[in-house]
Amino acid sequence: MKGKKQFITGMLILTGLMMNSQEIQWGGRFGGIGEDVIRSMQVDGLGNTYTTGYFTDTADFDIGTGEVFLTSNGFYDVFISKHDTNGNFEWVRKIGGTGFEYAVAMNTDDLGNIFLTGVYEGTVDFNPGSEEYLLTSSGGLDIFILKLDPNGEFVWARSVGGVGYEESTAIDITPAGKVIILGYFYEEVDFDPGVGTYLMNSMGGSDSFILTLDEFGNFESGERFGGNDLDLAMDMVISDAGGIYITGFFEGSADMNPHALEEFIVTAELNSLATYVLYLNPDGEFVNAVHTRGGNTLPNGIATDISGNAYVTGYFDGVTNFDPDPLAGNQYLFESLLASNAFIMKLDNAGNLSWARQVVSDEPVFAYDIAVNSLGQVLSTGYFVGSADFDPSTSEFLLSQESVNAQDAYLSILDSEGNFVDAKAFGGISFIDTADLALDAADNVYLAAHFETTVDLNPDPNVSETVNSIAFRDSYIIKLTQNTLGIEIPAYISYKVAPNPANSYIEVSATKNLVSTNYVIFDLHGRAVISGVFSDSGVIDVSSLRAGIYLIKPQNLEPLKFIKI
Repeated sequence: MKGKKQFITGMLILTGLMMNSQEIQWGGRFGGIGEDVIRSMQVDGLGNTYTTGYFTDTADFDIGTGEVFLTSNGFYDVFISKHDTNGNFEWVRKIGGTGFEYAVAMNTDDLGNIFLTGVYEGTVDFNPGSEEYLLTSSGGLDIFILKLDPNGEFVWARSVGGVGYEESTAIDITPAGKVIILGYFYEEVDFDPGVGTYLMNSMGGSDSFILTLDEFGNFESGERFGGNDLDLAMDMVISDAGGIYITGFFEGSADMNPHALEEFIVTAELNSLATYVLYLNPDGEFVNAVHTRGGNTLPNGIATDISGNAYVTGYFDGVTNFDPDPLAGNQYLFESLLASNAFIMKLDNAGNLSWARQVVSDEPVFAYDIAVNSLGQVLSTGYFVGSADFDPSTSEFLLSQESVNAQDAYLSILDSEGNFVDAKAFGGISFIDTADLALDAADNVYLAAHFETTVDLNPDPNVSETVNSIAFRDSYIIKLTQNTLGIEIPAYISYKVAPNPANSYIEVSATKNLVSTNYVIFDLHGRAVISGVFSDSGVIDVSSLRAGIYLIKPQNLEPLKFIKI
């Protein structure tokens, strides 16, 4: 068995191997004889990779040459796995009962704790260790929220649900440590996971909810927004300042203000699904909501940059005006009449459209996730069929499908103004479920998704690095360095940070003058907490930071870790 695994699924360790100016650092697959599907991935500031999703039957979760098998208790069970920055397996945990359980989203906090959410049915033990922590669903599928420590050990678990249907779609942590869960629900649901009761009812079809728990899993607040028709919240991101950005879609008219005593009514055009972006301030108060006009637009991912601009990606069909201003012209009026096409849009922190872009094709292009690196470049990922033009200008940059009877995955890169930088294709994707994209503090790119039969992990069209699935659907994780993405890497520069640990300031010294070079300081959650430009002294005030571990990253250089005391 082990020899066979090394032959068909051995992890690719390619650090430093240049292939036509393209570099893949590592990649590999995990899975077994059933369905083994990643639904969410996170990368912390140190480059550790966390994945979660669901699996059936027996699966091997080591993407390298080792073997770590888990067997599901019933149908779908939840897995949570960790690999280090070099792709080495660290640990895996499973959660499950005899029924149907899967995770949809995960995140980490500054201390490396892991939070995930999904749905379950029946009675399930949410403690992956030797002890038990049982939760029982109220009706069919209920929502769970689970916290693990950095070693994957149980901290707490909570459940919310009711007689209707409810599902979470995103989870994030505020700078103050509060846990925010996003999702949608039908009918009546009790959103207080404790002994109390906090009932909310949907107005018509489905409504969206925002649930806030404290760091110990105690209920703080629950709010709903939506209308009489379909309203689904799809993704959320919390900015460096603590503001909450939410994207989803709705039909008909909907109240986008989550506060019960206030209204902000938006209306989609007749027979259309409109994408919205909702802004809440760090106190959770409504700021603004904007939406697209016409066509059917379905967003899947949202990200922010350090200036508070929001970036949304997804796909649409029909004729859609992506400018939320009803008085705007047709500059961002896009058509996708033959099949769904991917879109990317940038909004400033006041909700004004900065730009929108379309990936043009006569066949389907689906976008699923988005991220912004320290250079302000916008990366997105998804799937496409046939050929697609990834250059939004009058020029063309065509990627063509390599797989037979399947879709190919893609990675697209635009600059902060929406201009084309690069695009890569990965062959071998079959049934669409999800695709995830993450960045570490050095702007290395991590991609995760599922596949069937064979996938080529190398984005270089002239080099093939394929791995095979064991049976039905397996999943892969790959790490790409900046060279892969057409980002220029400067000559080697050594630098150091002192004092370390630091109290009120740090001083950065380097073998090359860094004056006027941009820098960003990240927490371990990956949030940019301080940014600026180096002065002559190289001194940076860090007195405002809470005690903990941080990473400083000068532009185009590798990050260094320092401790704030």
